[in-house]
Amino acid sequence: MNSGDLHGRQKALADRQYILFLISASFCSDVQSSSKLLQIS
Repeated sequence: MNSGDLHGRQKALADRQYILFLISASFCSDVQSSSKLLQIS
């Protein structure tokens, strides 16, 4: 296994973690906004 393959694999893993972070962040903000709507009503 050469270093290029290892670097590509690390980049793919970092991209996946970044996407999961974006999804969880947007999900948390959705939960916060929906809870605010529940508090208002």
